[in-house]
Amino acid sequence: MRPSPALAALLLAASATNVQAAAETLLLDIRSASHSQVEAYKKAEGVDWWIELGDELLLAGDGETLRAQSPAHRRARALGPLRAEDLVLHARGCGDGPAPEDLRITALDGSYELLRRPADPARQQALASRHPEHLGAAEWIALQPNSVILRQHRLDREAVRAVRAVDPVIEAIVARVDGQRWFDTVSQLASWDRSSYNSSTDTSSGLYLSRQWIRTQFEALGLQVSEPTFSMTLGGNPAERHNVAGRLTGWKYPDQWLLVGAHYDSRQQTSNIATQTPGADDNASGCAGVIETARALVPARPEKTLIFLCYAGEEQGLWGSTGHASELAASGDLAKVQAMANMDMIGWDNGAGGFGVTITTAQGTNPGGDLAANIALRDRFGDAAANYVPALSVVKASNACCSDQQPYLNRGVRAVHSIHRGGVSYPHYHKTTDTPANMNSTGNSPTLGGHIVRMNVAALAELAGVTDRIFATPFD
Repeated sequence: MRPSPALAALLLAASATNVQAAAETLLLDIRSASHSQVEAYKKAEGVDWWIELGDELLLAGDGETLRAQSPAHRRARALGPLRAEDLVLHARGCGDGPAPEDLRITALDGSYELLRRPADPARQQALASRHPEHLGAAEWIALQPNSVILRQHRLDREAVRAVRAVDPVIEAIVARVDGQRWFDTVSQLASWDRSSYNSSTDTSSGLYLSRQWIRTQFEALGLQVSEPTFSMTLGGNPAERHNVAGRLTGWKYPDQWLLVGAHYDSRQQTSNIATQTPGADDNASGCAGVIETARALVPARPEKTLIFLCYAGEEQGLWGSTGHASELAASGDLAKVQAMANMDMIGWDNGAGGFGVTITTAQGTNPGGDLAANIALRDRFGDAAANYVPALSVVKASNACCSDQQPYLNRGVRAVHSIHRGGVSYPHYHKTTDTPANMNSTGNSPTLGGHIVRMNVAALAELAGVTDRIFATPFD
């Protein structure tokens, strides 16, 4: 097998002459650390290099000095002697299993794992198999010393201290989100087998029934509803499946579009078996989030056009979102899209305490992709959480892999992805046991899902421009 470009770079780095000596390494828990404290840890005596990993900070240097300076409440964990080039990030998604236990250092938010890179190049190549459904997203990422991989959004707010003011109109819109209603929607969707291997035309098929139910929810809100078809491959055979789209045309700027998406299809551990695929967290939770977002935003009369989308074919390779993005490009409408917000796996509370979300984005492979614009959009969602959902802690990542935001990023559209903390470490991920009851094992799913939807609603309300006044007209 020919190594992928990413793997080739890793192999080249591994074969290069290393001048850096291994240093003792510690992982510090920085969930409660201030911005100034985190920066002080990085610059402390004895620190040779560091890597910021969201809730944790990896420090490398003189072990005795590091341990002496690490506060007990930071629960420092020794990793042994390492060089930065001994480490690699693995982006999990689209059915990847976890890396071998002897290589795993820690699971990170945004569906990353921090790994020890195997010394044997043949083992590296065997592990770093590329998945076509990732569509070119970086799956194996070499680490650079003194870099930020994941960032708690609150640290940036502490540093900048210049944030948007809370808008009472948006507060009222956010208050419409009902976490229990969202969970009830999850439960309804999870009652059907929604694998894309099911028939899309048989009226007894779970894929058909769920699609029609989503349609009725959009229609009840007064949206203009369509079921655009797309072509995909199932078991080597061509197949036609449907997305569901609900359009709310902006009263002031109808040709400025915001997309709100999630996939409604599901799977189990055997990807081509179409039964026992409840897919509660993955991804009835996200599709229910799109529906709940529409419920909150439709009465607000946005100035810009909102298009609410539930995709099929995600589990086999992002087929539905790719089909939609390609259709926009072919029709010339892609330039109208100002942003895309994707929700995938927003319902599981990992029991670590508090409520958290990871917001991911990345520069697309298209030369028109704008990393700064994507980061600004990601920060906008983080600010929306801080202003309107203060109970929700936000970690930010730059990882395009591996959900329905990616086809838009690949075409230069700025986009973000919301996913609960812990990502694919959810123990029922891609299993027959991904049920509402298991997703809600801590009893916190309605609260967590509601919080993540509220963040999306707040950010989208800001981006779309809302009046939320019943008598508002273009002539006001």
